[in-house]
Amino acid sequence: MGYLGKYFRRHYRMFFLAIIILMLETAADLTQPYLMSSLVDDGVLKSDLMHIYRQGGLMLMLTAIGAVFAFSRNIISNTVAAEFAKDLRRDMFSKIQGFSMEEMDSFSRGSLVTRLTSDVTQMQNFAGGMMRIFVKAPMIFLGSLFMTWRLDSRLAMVVTAVIPIVVFLMYLNVRIGYPLFRRMQTSLDLVNDRVREFLSGVRVVKSYGSEAAEKRAFDGASGKLAYDSEAAMRTMSFFSPMIALVLNLALAAILYVGGMFHSKGEVMPGQLMAMVNYMTQLLFSIHMIGNIFNVFVRAKASHERIDEVFSSTGGEKDGENELLDQVSSLSFDKVSFSYPEGSGICAIQDISFTVRSGETLGIIGSTGSGKTTVANLLLRLYDTEDGTISLSGMEIKSIRLSSLRRKIAAVPQRPVLFSGTVRENMLWGKSDADDDEIRKALGLADAIGFVDSSNEGLDTRVGRGGMTLSGGQKQRISLARALIRRPDILILDDSFSKVDAVTESRIRESLKSEAEDLITILIAQKITSVMSCDKILVLDKGRLCGLGTHKELLVQSMEYREIYRSQIGEVEDGSR
Repeated sequence: MGYLGKYFRRHYRMFFLAIIILMLETAADLTQPYLMSSLVDDGVLKSDLMHIYRQGGLMLMLTAIGAVFAFSRNIISNTVAAEFAKDLRRDMFSKIQGFSMEEMDSFSRGSLVTRLTSDVTQMQNFAGGMMRIFVKAPMIFLGSLFMTWRLDSRLAMVVTAVIPIVVFLMYLNVRIGYPLFRRMQTSLDLVNDRVREFLSGVRVVKSYGSEAAEKRAFDGASGKLAYDSEAAMRTMSFFSPMIALVLNLALAAILYVGGMFHSKGEVMPGQLMAMVNYMTQLLFSIHMIGNIFNVFVRAKASHERIDEVFSSTGGEKDGENELLDQVSSLSFDKVSFSYPEGSGICAIQDISFTVRSGETLGIIGSTGSGKTTVANLLLRLYDTEDGTISLSGMEIKSIRLSSLRRKIAAVPQRPVLFSGTVRENMLWGKSDADDDEIRKALGLADAIGFVDSSNEGLDTRVGRGGMTLSGGQKQRISLARALIRRPDILILDDSFSKVDAVTESRIRESLKSEAEDLITILIAQKITSVMSCDKILVLDKGRLCGLGTHKELLVQSMEYREIYRSQIGEVEDGSR
């Protein structure tokens, strides 16, 4: 049963209540043809009016009782299915939140969205069906078959003969349809990926005039989904009519044979009517069982895709120690790391450095040199392969993730803002911050000016991803969100790339007073951003090419001198 056992234990009381009500409803349905047989044979044919009234009244009462049962069962089953889907979706989301970055990278974002939405919906439909037609159809089938044998074994043999044929067709339906529906869900993943990529990069697409190329790419993914969907639907559209054909032929045979028996006086009219009704119910139940297998095929494919999420056993490995005191030092000792989905080339190799409280470490290097990897390892988004990272002498892997990340605030290369107001985005940094704290942090990031210039002030809406703000404004709010946390370690990953030199200078001046007891890691492409740092780490293709002050590196590091020369000009003797 896998992950489903937990949800069954959580909802089994209401589930079985729905099943019990369904059984009572089915019993009422199965009793109707028998009562009708008695009404015709013992009432109508014998002109017994009282018997007609009794049987007719009993049939009306059973109809009303069945309707009440059906209404109650629908309410319960829909509620249980909706609660099951809500719990499943919530637990899946929690599981995904706990993924390590390696696990996150193993699923496409579009695939995760599909699993959380479409696949969970398929499981919800199956759970609801279990408490409705999925259980009722087999009960109607067995009950009707029993009553047909009880009424006339000769007619019942006609029905029994077609059952193996129907079972074989259902088996083929599942065998052929399952891989087709699984492939269809995978194609839906691709469509979601294409839509997600377009929406996240719509400005780039429009600025480059690449709408036609994006449309072709989407048409390709959408066409594949259409092709796979058509293949799955063709399978369903073949087997469903075939099953219906076999069942209708069986019904026709029953009417023909029953008519012959009636003409010989071997079968009473009411008995034949009841037989036809039971046969209709039986054939309808078989048809519904065929539809059940169609739903089962889809649910099975979705179940396996959801199980892949829950079966992922990695997750972020938490430490056991709390980091309570101020972080006094940060050390990398011969640290190496390669990304799991990479080409096998080390992102960083044998990196060692130490930074103490109150110091600023600048990290500079060309694109792909490993600068951001240092920040990812410090946040434990990934874990080191070799070497150790320590905070105040405590190995980072031994520290609880919640404790570690409370001590660190990071401003990423691409600032991420959420739908809502400026205030709501700031509260991500400190959930209980008041307006004075928010305004102070915005002031330190030189963002209070443009926030106050808006009529709404802190209630200014930023839109999804900060789409209503400029790149520089997003960077400054992202910086303010990090500062309001008052971290021990502040990571600025190329966080001034969208602001002008004057604004950057003002921000640096305001940060000096806040950085007295901070460890600041400043990752930059521009050498002017790191020249004043206490230490500068120079990276090239993941290797450490220099560590020291600006003046020391101009003398000691050829790579640093080359960066200086390419961005500023020739190195003068006085600058050394």
